[in-house]
Amino acid sequence: MTFPAAASSSDAISRVKEIVRNLCGRLQLDANIEIRIDENNDRMVSTEPLAGPGRGYQISLDRRFLESLNDEEMTGAIAHELGHVWIFTHHPYLQTEEGANEIAMRVVTRDTMKQVYSRLWARTGVPGTSMSCSAGVPAERSKSCRGSALRKIPESHIGVFPYCPGLRPAP
Repeated sequence: MTFPAAASSSDAISRVKEIVRNLCGRLQLDANIEIRIDENNDRMVSTEPLAGPGRGYQISLDRRFLESLNDEEMTGAIAHELGHVWIFTHHPYLQTEEGANEIAMRVVTRDTMKQVYSRLWARTGVPGTSMSCSAGVPAERSKSCRGSALRKIPESHIGVFPYCPGLRPAP
């Protein structure tokens, strides 16, 4: 099942919230997570800390990217973002795309993550870019975020997922 364009934003948000609740339980993650669907999110899916009382995190999704994903791919993308939340709530808070993927693969398969990255690369038009890297860590402190929101991965690494050893093909 994909998230059809005709579905209302509230239906899509409800479905994403259901996925978030399920994954938070499986990851034993106790955090306030809000969902926002944007008309345009250059990162396609991103996470950032919420300010103010009650704090927590907001996962933002690009509407068109969301509509292109099936349930399994959406679960993979959300698992990756929750990986950032998990890292941010566990010392030593080192944010990397590799770390977020490692956390995600506690609850989704390597093949699911490959599908998500394939969709991401097709949508951005830039093969080898990483998913979001916000989660409250300044770019200069995050190994995976130095430079721009979508960091170019060398052509020689495309298809081997350099950010996650678990996604690399076995030697």
